[in-house]
Amino acid sequence: MIGVRSRALLVAVPLLLAPAQLLAQAPPERELAKLSFEGNEAFSDKELAAAIINAATTCKTFLFVAPIPLCPFTDWGIAHNRRNLNSKELPLDMLRLRVFYRQRGYRQVVVDTLVESSDEDAKVRVTFMIDEGAPTRIRSLTFEGLSGLPDTVRLLEGFPLEESDPFDVLQLQRGKQDIENRLLNIGFVGAAVLSEYFIPRTELEADVTITVMAGDRARIGSISIQGTEKVEEALARQFLAFRTGEYYSEQKIRDSQLSLLDVAAFRFASIEATQREDVDTLVDVTVTVTEANLNAFRTGAGLSTTECGVLEGDFSHRNFLGEGRLLTLAGRVGNIGAEALNGSFPCSDVGDDPVFQQFTWRASADFDQPYFLSEKNRLLGEVFFERESVPNIFVSTSVGVAIGVNRRINPRLSATYSYRPQLTSFDPKSTDIFFCASFGICDPDDIEVLTEPRWLSPIVATFVYDRTNATFNPTAGYRVTPQAEFAASFTGSEYRYVRFALDLAAFQQLSPQWVFAFHLRGGVVEPSQSIAFGSDGEATSDEIVNPAKRFYGGGANSVRGFRQNLLGPTVLVMDSTTQCADSALQQCAIALADTAANDFDERPKGGNGMIEGSFEFRYYLTRRWQLVGFLDWGDVYDDVTTLEKPSFTPGAGVRFSSPIGPIRLDLGYNTQGPRLRQVVAELEDGSLSEVPLPVVYDPVGFDDPSLFTEFFRRLRVHFAIGQAF
Repeated sequence: MIGVRSRALLVAVPLLLAPAQLLAQAPPERELAKLSFEGNEAFSDKELAAAIINAATTCKTFLFVAPIPLCPFTDWGIAHNRRNLNSKELPLDMLRLRVFYRQRGYRQVVVDTLVESSDEDAKVRVTFMIDEGAPTRIRSLTFEGLSGLPDTVRLLEGFPLEESDPFDVLQLQRGKQDIENRLLNIGFVGAAVLSEYFIPRTELEADVTITVMAGDRARIGSISIQGTEKVEEALARQFLAFRTGEYYSEQKIRDSQLSLLDVAAFRFASIEATQREDVDTLVDVTVTVTEANLNAFRTGAGLSTTECGVLEGDFSHRNFLGEGRLLTLAGRVGNIGAEALNGSFPCSDVGDDPVFQQFTWRASADFDQPYFLSEKNRLLGEVFFERESVPNIFVSTSVGVAIGVNRRINPRLSATYSYRPQLTSFDPKSTDIFFCASFGICDPDDIEVLTEPRWLSPIVATFVYDRTNATFNPTAGYRVTPQAEFAASFTGSEYRYVRFALDLAAFQQLSPQWVFAFHLRGGVVEPSQSIAFGSDGEATSDEIVNPAKRFYGGGANSVRGFRQNLLGPTVLVMDSTTQCADSALQQCAIALADTAANDFDERPKGGNGMIEGSFEFRYYLTRRWQLVGFLDWGDVYDDVTTLEKPSFTPGAGVRFSSPIGPIRLDLGYNTQGPRLRQVVAELEDGSLSEVPLPVVYDPVGFDDPSLFTEFFRRLRVHFAIGQAF
């Protein structure tokens, strides 16, 4: 029998020294088309493939299998990661697999290979044939040195090995490390965990003993703050999760540094812990911060197809009334030049009616207190006044407040809970068609009542889980943002609804020049109670949802083959006075659809449900310039129970990385054919009338255009700042 004592991983260096004859001259390199394993039951193919050097040609991303089947049906280099067989490493890979199995308790494993090739395709297929044998199992597992330690149940919780398990040396090492980390977080800064195992030569059993050598428990000694000049030292101390005299905790040190970095008054923060030489049960902590400028003023200008010209500015005080409070006064003006250009590029998506082309603005005062009951919580507040224009849907004026709490759950995950009461009114000239087409409310008096100031007061919960490698232009990782809203009578809201939304973006670098990006967005909203309307104040509707809470699709950040918000249900508007002088409304609508479909004013209705997505390939020409190809898809639905086939729009674009973010020009191609659309007529007295029957609407091919003309009619141009997602 043999006994072994170790504090480190089992290292099988001799097994990796192959005989000289195995390293003979390799044949010419050939593509390794397939790599497989046979006989493995304890471990998956993926685990075994990660343990060896040779790797087969693979698809660059699972999205090239479905829904874009480039890998199964093409042999293009853009879709595959090409790998050649390394003949010299093949025998060493056999030994690596033996080491892999032995470290995990399978000491009798046997590994062989089968190499298949054909001269026709110059590709090889390699199969590793494995006879795992019976594992060496743990007969007894004993822990020593736990006497006198606090909360030993928590200390050993989740230990990865149990009696009768295969004797996995790597899992043993991981379990020991977990115990050491937990001891470190309760003050045992010099703790060590040793292991001893005994394996009879003639049996497949192991006796394992874990010895915990905790040593003395250390407390926090002195805490010194360095770098505070303009702000008080107490501000930095407030965000420390530890105090003098408490037991030392490595986790609290890390959490405290993250909390300090969240304070706007600090530009940088670091924490260093040093064990005293004369008293080994005390740890002194030094906190070093670099202060930011306490006052900051910023201005900016922008241009886009949806907002035309934009000017904005803000002033920030990063230590308002002390304690690191952030006060930001901000102002913004949009639609600059929209009336003068009247729908011309680059203001083509501002809105067709003059009411949508008027100035928009927003003035706000934002308050951010970085410490609220805990260093992980932030108290947020806002007071705002705005005039907002959503192209071809509504123009609203709102005054409101918001109060919320943001909690940092971990470095990647945060949650924000807020209450946002606001008094909102709509311009009747902007929403008359929306209410008539969406909810059948066409009487001007009823619309006047609906657009009067009403309270919209939702409770909102938003979660952000961000694992991307950059904030503005990521090339790897993913970001998930779910959101839930609820508004009812007890929240003080006249609009009552439940709303859920989800936004997901993922990025993968395919090569130094190529990045693949994927975006998915969707949601649903349902009214929970009826709302009163009508000139007599007695009529009610169970269907009305605040226009701002409906879902809309199409535009620069959505399905780019469509104009802003025109994805999904739309309504056609015609002027009965100028377009239907002497004919009936139905006949006039049919005639316009047949001969002059472009004369209709197409307006979005929005929907109670929406789903859309994008596949985007970004190619870096230089560090600043990118070419982009994309495929967008999606639809907006009146009712999520009646889903239809989504629309698909391909396109291409160019990006320039500027100091204010990527400047973007995209061309989307609309593939949609003729569709049935409801028509609303504007009457001479200013009221609206729904045409009884829908018409066949084809704004592209109504006049049998040439291929060249049809192609350009289908193009949509979008100019904006920032990536599409």
